[in-house]
Amino acid sequence: MNKTVLIVDDTEDIRFSLAELVEVLMGWNTVIASNGKEGQDVIKNSHSIDIILSDLEMSPVNGVEFYEAIKDTGIPFILMSGHEDAPIIAKELGIAFIKKPYNVLDLSKILSGF
Repeated sequence: MNKTVLIVDDTEDIRFSLAELVEVLMGWNTVIASNGKEGQDVIKNSHSIDIILSDLEMSPVNGVEFYEAIKDTGIPFILMSGHEDAPIIAKELGIAFIKKPYNVLDLSKILSGF
């Protein structure tokens, strides 16, 4: 099944390299946004997002605020961060987590679970 992943990260290089990895690795479509506010706009205007990969630390809307705003959609949400508290934050929210910098095997494994 061809899925669409929304990638939300404030670092342009990460957005585009992650999009390319998802497209090549999984054969899935990607949509990108540079912060949680843009991510919310994408979700409001699209009914075809299957998974969200979001950075934690962004402005003006960070990953936690973004998740809280869209959690009622039921779209699976994967939090990405190198911050040491991020795994605890993800666990408290009941969402998946991948540590940055991520490797291809970890990324493939977590995406394959959805």
